Amino acid sequence: MKKKIDWRIFLILAIAVLMSSILAMPYVMSTIGEVILEEEEFNPIIQVLVIFLLGTFSGFVGLSLGRPLVLGLPWLQDFLNGKFDRAGFIKIIKKSIFIGVVIGIGITLIDLLAFHPFSPQLQELTVPPPWQGFLASFYGGIIEEVLSRLFFATLIIWVLKMIFSRNKKETPQSFYWAGILMAALFFAVSHLPALELSIGLTPLTVFRTLLLNAIPGTIFGWLFWKYGLESAIISHFSADIVLHVILFPIFVGT
Repeated sequence: MKKKIDWRIFLILAIAVLMSSILAMPYVMSTIGEVILEEEEFNPIIQVLVIFLLGTFSGFVGLSLGRPLVLGLPWLQDFLNGKFDRAGFIKIIKKSIFIGVVIGIGITLIDLLAFHPFSPQLQELTVPPPWQGFLASFYGGIIEEVLSRLFFATLIIWVLKMIFSRNKKETPQSFYWAGILMAALFFAVSHLPALELSIGLTPLTVFRTLLLNAIPGTIFGWLFWKYGLESAIISHFSADIVLHVILFPIFVGT
């Protein structure tokens, strides 16, 4: 009987989640920390602990359910098992970085041209310094991908398979797309609480947040499906570097 989860991968993922949650705290304090402090006591240690527990739980569920669906971290799995294809992984890294950079540039252009001129609230957005954006990019690349893709998308696909094709060996591609799209929507909606704390919600800012997060979320989901979570993480991290370290501090920051 095959084991349901590779505990080596789970441990590596748990360490990555913990480090990413710690690194994100300066960015959180710069963007919404002051608002939180005005309303209630903000304890970074508790926040890190909550994120860590949520991330590790999501990682455990995603790794468990993803195994029969051929979803997970195949490159890390091969590396740990001594079957690592270095040349193949380098190709995936290059492709993932390229897609992430294109996403970062595209989101910035759409935001600056289609939304910022028409919403005074967006002019009030706090743009943290690039070093904080760099640290927060690990949160986006690792934790958001664990929550949205490894957990949520995998869960949706697994539920659909259990309901509609439990006795079939192959999983229909439509199930994967359903999981990808629903996870992208979940990913987009999850950004609304931070938006409300920072500048408040209006129809335009809500639409902007949903659109500019659902599109890349769908692409990251496709990368997760086709190449593994490693590809989605690398692409997401690259997009966040372009957004939070390079372009937004230049064009939006003061």
